[in-house]
Amino acid sequence: MTVRRVLAQGERGTIFQDPKTKASKRMISLDDITMKTLILWRTQQMRHLLSFGIKANGPEQLIFTNQDNDPLNLYYVSAALQRIVK
Repeated sequence: MTVRRVLAQGERGTIFQDPKTKASKRMISLDDITMKTLILWRTQQMRHLLSFGIKANGPEQLIFTNQDNDPLNLYYVSAALQRIVK
């Protein structure tokens, strides 16, 4: 997985920006099970979005989005992660 951009909260909502440091732009190795799970999810996501007329197979397509194919709210992600950690 390649980290090229990050989501941040801007004045007008969620925005994409460059990572804060050069080291933040990186490649992350994923194990086979995680890769297979992400590929399965991506296939399901593409089918679901296509049923709403949204073509979701471009290189800029996010893996995790809301129902409108917009980035997830940063606070939602943080709250979900905190629930998982607990």
